Amino acid sequence: MEEGGKDEEWQETVNRIKGMLFGGALGDAVGLPAEGSDPITVADKYPDGVDYPYKGSYRGYPSNDWTDATDTTVVVMRAMVAFYTNQGSKGQSPPGSKVQSPYEDFAARLVSWYKSGFQELGDAGGVQPEGVTLRAVTAPGFVRDPVTTAMNVRGAKTDNGALIRVAPCVLTDCPHVWGRIVCETTHPDERSVAAVTAYIMLLQTLVTFPTDVPVPAMLAVAPVAAGRECFANPGQRADYMARLTDTADIGQIGLGERDNRSHVNKTLAVALWAFRQLARTLPAARDNEFYKKVIRAVAAEGGDASANCAVAGTVLGAMMGASGLPRDWLEALPNRDWLDAEIDKYVEKCVV
Repeated sequence: MEEGGKDEEWQETVNRIKGMLFGGALGDAVGLPAEGSDPITVADKYPDGVDYPYKGSYRGYPSNDWTDATDTTVVVMRAMVAFYTNQGSKGQSPPGSKVQSPYEDFAARLVSWYKSGFQELGDAGGVQPEGVTLRAVTAPGFVRDPVTTAMNVRGAKTDNGALIRVAPCVLTDCPHVWGRIVCETTHPDERSVAAVTAYIMLLQTLVTFPTDVPVPAMLAVAPVAAGRECFANPGQRADYMARLTDTADIGQIGLGERDNRSHVNKTLAVALWAFRQLARTLPAARDNEFYKKVIRAVAAEGGDASANCAVAGTVLGAMMGASGLPRDWLEALPNRDWLDAEIDKYVEKCVV
C-alpha cells in the first residue's frame, strides 16, 4: 500500500475510535434528563422527544454534561496510557507488567477520580458513581487488593458500571484481557464479565467494518456466543440469552421498570438493539438524524437512560465514525476539546 494509503487508513481508524468514544459521550449526555424516569413520564415531559442541548442542570451535573459513564471511560484510557508508557511498548500484555498491577493502578485511579474528579475541569469530586463502583471504591483495602475487596462488598455485582467504561479496550493488543481488568476491579461477577466480553467483541467488529455496505445481522452472533461461554451455570446462560434475544422492540427490554434498571444485561441488550438499527439501515441513511433518532428512542424508555444511551451511542459511533455524528450536538457537549485530547493520548500510546 502506498504511504498515502496508510495515512488514509490510519485517519479512518482514528475517525472510528473518536466516533465510538464521542458517540458514547454524546449518548450519555443526551440520556441524562430522562434518567430515573419511566416511558410515560418521559413522554409527558418531552412530547417531541428528549431535547439536546437543554437548559438547566440535572442531578448535580452542569447543563448538557456527560456522567460517570464517560468520566470512568477516561479513567480507563488514562490507566492504559500509564501502563503502555511504563512498558515502552504497545505489545506488552497487562499480566506481564513489571510495575504496579494494572488492577491496583486502575483501582487507585478510580479512587482518585471519586475523591477529586478531574481537577483541570474544576471538579470537586466524581459525581454519583454507579452503585457497585461506589461500594467498591469506598471499601477499605480496595486499592491494595481490588478484586478480593470488591468480591467481599455486600450486594450484587451485576450493575452496568463496568460495561459503560470498557470501549477503550477494543483496539488494544489484548482487548479481552483489558476488559476483564476493567470489569473485575469493581464487578467480579460472571454476568458482568460475560456482558463485557460480548460488548467488546461487538465493538471490535463494528469499528473495523466497512461503512459503505449493509451491516449483516449475523455479526452479532459471535459476540453473544462469546458472552454465553463465560458462564459455567446453565441457568445463567439461559437467563443471559433470554435477555438478549427479545430486543426487536426496545420496549421489550423493560428499561423503565422499577426493578433492576441498571442490570448489565439490560444495558447490553440496548447495545444489541442499537446494532440491529444499524443492520436495518442502509449506509446512505446512517446520518445525523439516524443517530439522533436512535438515541432519543433509548432515552424515551427512561430507566438508567444515561448509561443506556451511552452504550447505544458507542455502538453507532463505532460504525459511523466521528465524522458521522451530529455536529450541533457535538458542539453543545461541554469539555469536548479536553475529551478529544484525552482520546489523542490514548490513541498514540495504546491503539495497535
